[in-house]
Amino acid sequence: MLVRLINRLKYNSRYLIHAPWDTGITPPEVLKFITNRSPGRALDLGAGSGTNIITLANAGWDAVGVEYAFLAVASARKKIRHAGVNAKIYLHDVIDLDFLRGPFDLILDIGCYHSLGLNDKKVYNTNLLRLLNKGGTLLMYAFLSEDSSEKTGISQQGINNLSNWLKLFSGVKGKERDIRDSIWLEFNNE
Repeated sequence: MLVRLINRLKYNSRYLIHAPWDTGITPPEVLKFITNRSPGRALDLGAGSGTNIITLANAGWDAVGVEYAFLAVASARKKIRHAGVNAKIYLHDVIDLDFLRGPFDLILDIGCYHSLGLNDKKVYNTNLLRLLNKGGTLLMYAFLSEDSSEKTGISQQGINNLSNWLKLFSGVKGKERDIRDSIWLEFNNE
């Protein structure tokens, strides 16, 4: 519990100056996805300052976000009001989602899952199964790691674990800022 609190404070402190992962730009992979799908209910896990929630709401989605950095949530709420969209963001941890009611047609995770510990990933997976609509999509961006014991990243074993519950539709590898291997994953709940 103390470790989680310390990590939360460290994470929040990044929002005081500049959080490099919070670019303020919706990735082209998300834009392509929502262009080719009819709007539904969307959940953004690790929603940051709300950029993608606003993009989803502007595209007709009923968009909800969960973020545990209170500074990011405050920024997101301000941006949502300014954008004049009907979207919500909750100050919660992504492994504590009992308050949310599904189903969601899209669950978006850009860099959240890959930072969770092994036990938290198990809870996260249980939440996915409960919240993702039959026929729904999990769209995930993550750093790649060589094995599941690394602190951040998703290993092939982690991808296989998710594939036990969801069907892997696509996986496109890339580079994060030309430094670190990454992957965009699309899973379907068939």
